[in-house]
Amino acid sequence: MKWMGIAIGLCAVLAACNPGEIIAEKVAEQVVEKSMEAGSGGQADVDIKDGQMTVKTDKGEVNVSTGDSAKIPDSFPKDVYVPDGATVMMAMELPEGHTVTLKVKGDPAALQESYIAKATEKGWEKKSAMDMGTMKMLGFEKEGLTLTVMLNREGETDHTMCQITATKKAP
Repeated sequence: MKWMGIAIGLCAVLAACNPGEIIAEKVAEQVVEKSMEAGSGGQADVDIKDGQMTVKTDKGEVNVSTGDSAKIPDSFPKDVYVPDGATVMMAMELPEGHTVTLKVKGDPAALQESYIAKATEKGWEKKSAMDMGTMKMLGFEKEGLTLTVMLNREGETDHTMCQITATKKAP
């Protein structure tokens, strides 16, 4: 009878915690840790919870957020243009910089012109531009930093997927 009470109590606790999600997060953590350790030869500590993942190694820390928990990190460069009304789909904070993926209402060509204007206004020097129809790519540099902006129309919609990568310039 005592074991039955404990079993019922554990079931209630696990049901409240959504054990499938918790187990999936723990399995994913272990898979990512083992892959990273095998690839780098070093230790990795991975924590996955509520759409966010933190990876710690001897080389630094990486933070990734996706889905509803995705937000632009506070450390994201303030002089990088983020269109008003953009939905953050993914944000990654690395020791060498940041990558964010946004869903933006608008045409890639118009957004490309906005990025060129806003970036040069903030002191970024345009180094490259590629136009592949509904896909555009821009490259900028400023004071030891590089900025890459990729714009791609999302199917037949009036939205553009925008990936912004701001990193320290390679030596």
